[in-house]
Amino acid sequence: MSRISVLVAGALLSLTSVAASAGIIGLSGSEDLVPVPADLTLDEFTSPLAQFMVERVDTTLSQTLDLDITTAGTYSDGGAANPMPVPFTPGTLEAGLAVDSFLMHYNPSPESQPAVVTGSITFDTPILGIITGNDPAWWVDPGKSQLTLSDPIVGNPTTLYGTVLGREIFDQVGAPDIVTLSADYRTVSFQSSVDGMFDEFRIITAVAVPEPTTLWLFALGLPGVGLLRRRSRA
Repeated sequence: MSRISVLVAGALLSLTSVAASAGIIGLSGSEDLVPVPADLTLDEFTSPLAQFMVERVDTTLSQTLDLDITTAGTYSDGGAANPMPVPFTPGTLEAGLAVDSFLMHYNPSPESQPAVVTGSITFDTPILGIITGNDPAWWVDPGKSQLTLSDPIVGNPTTLYGTVLGREIFDQVGAPDIVTLSADYRTVSFQSSVDGMFDEFRIITAVAVPEPTTLWLFALGLPGVGLLRRRSRA
């Protein structure tokens, strides 16, 4: 085996180990699991696929964290043809709680837009909530987007994130943007439609505590067996 092959194999094993340690047990659809890049501003990290990345593992919240979706169900903006308000179910996680965080980033190259992608991601620990970036203040000041406000709390410390209009998932552009949180709080399915911008949302889960068997199953591409429970809410 060549040195390059060894390096590539090592990088893939490292990525699958990180994913397993963060509780990811399944991906489906047009998406990739990738390392967090240094730059996620507009058109700096493009792909025809949705890009999922592990941002933080077992991080303790330094302050309260606001969420846009905390209840199982399907959320949609209706798209350009049938725009509708998204029935958000906001909630808050208290400071001191340990969580894992993940980002979905979809930024196809400008010449390939408009574009639509679908996919899903499954965890073996409960999903505590989703941050979509949509907030009334966002239309006045992109820096007040919930995604932007959550960057220093659960984002990757070394990544440059975008703070432009369009950094969200529900934008009522083109086909409907759809996010579904499963009834068991373990899977997020989505449809992302972009035209001239990019889509993002952030998933917050309970901290995963993998066993060696889980790591091996993930490396082999087999589904692991995870803990099923729902977070109690006030």
